[in-house]
Amino acid sequence: MQEGSEEVEDPRIFTHNITEICTQTLGFQPCCLEFSPQFPGYFVIGTYELDDQGKEPSETRKDAEEEFLKTVEPQDRSGSIVLCKLSNDKVISDNRRAICQTIPYPAGGLLDLHFHPYHPGIFGVASSTGSISLYKFYVKGDNCTMEHMSTNQLFGPEIVIMSFAWCPFPASDPSIEHAFRDFVIATLSNGEVHLIQSGHIIASGGKLTLASRLNVHDDQAYCCAFPAFPPPEGSVSGITVFSGGDDCKIRIATIPCHPANSRSPPFPPGVEARTAMDGHNAGVVSILPLPIDTGSDGWLLLTGSYDDHVRVYRAYDFRRPIVLTELYIGGGVWRLKLLDDAHTGLVGTPALSKDEVVFRILASCMYAGAKILEVYGSQHGEWQIRIVGEVNIHKSMCYASDVQPGKTIAWDEKKICVSTSFYDKLLCVWKYDPSWNIDSRLEKLISKTHQAQLGQK
Repeated sequence: MQEGSEEVEDPRIFTHNITEICTQTLGFQPCCLEFSPQFPGYFVIGTYELDDQGKEPSETRKDAEEEFLKTVEPQDRSGSIVLCKLSNDKVISDNRRAICQTIPYPAGGLLDLHFHPYHPGIFGVASSTGSISLYKFYVKGDNCTMEHMSTNQLFGPEIVIMSFAWCPFPASDPSIEHAFRDFVIATLSNGEVHLIQSGHIIASGGKLTLASRLNVHDDQAYCCAFPAFPPPEGSVSGITVFSGGDDCKIRIATIPCHPANSRSPPFPPGVEARTAMDGHNAGVVSILPLPIDTGSDGWLLLTGSYDDHVRVYRAYDFRRPIVLTELYIGGGVWRLKLLDDAHTGLVGTPALSKDEVVFRILASCMYAGAKILEVYGSQHGEWQIRIVGEVNIHKSMCYASDVQPGKTIAWDEKKICVSTSFYDKLLCVWKYDPSWNIDSRLEKLISKTHQAQLGQK
């Protein structure tokens, strides 16, 4: 398919504003991936192998999810960490095809992977056997390489770490900066949400220690997130964390801060407050705090659920949350990532005034492939969500996708993305061109895809 081509005969594959660059069938089951923020030509894949040789993949979503998340003996699952390289927007490598380096992870499958926000030469992976491992990522010769740094057995081997998140910011106060810079939150298959501390991650050699339990869901806890902004300078109110679970709720906990002259630890045995947000009709599997400063008027969250919807919430510490808008997009919305920075007054987007903002989102939608969304609104006005692009080449669960970090922040810059699917082991590299405005023809193509999905629901 050529860039700008008018040939889009099958709307279930690519919409007009997306160009397929290359596809490869991998020798492993991809479960999570992320581009290096320091070396954006490279991305790392975490794999999750169900060691059931000869067994056919489950045909229904419910059976597949149960198979994927079931509690089994540790030796029934294994994983690996795979390094891939893009050159001229295509996956290249030595004679091992797309793979530049593979590090086996025999102790369990890998469900989540993230580079450290302040140490971009370090990334972590979360396993199906209760551990988080850290790796160095650096240049060696003409290529980048990965090197094991530490493995931290934080929970029992029967516990699956479903997700984790690095604290993305330090607060302005020096003592808070030291306390929170290397914090991690993690969600578990037993429903618990935990706070983990590393101290100085480089000086400690990547050692992680369990700090406290923040919250508990009534069923598996799938996802977690820190807010988009730190507490105000000098704040002692604490840092809020969000988690989503199979109990159909988002739960909120607060980690207290301490004054600068305090020598007490940055967290007590418990937390200051716990609240729960309703409004989902199935498990909450992704939470993306939108980076819009609402002051003291709560937070804006974009959520994804097994009920195939995305929703914009205004969430508060103690008041009932408000659903500002929602949209059915299909497939079960496993992960949500910002495609690029927010934009105000976007030309071609309906009814944007100077105080409105637009976010582009990359969504991994399990059985409905990868989608690009636009979420737009204002702090105190209405919000809307629309689908502006679709990749439905994947024939099984699309758990992992990411966008290549851009060299510029131009709103109309073309974006290179990678998406994968689990059972068919497919990797697809594609380009999204935002200069293709949503016109009636594209709306019709997306509408046809949605009608097909609704018929299969």
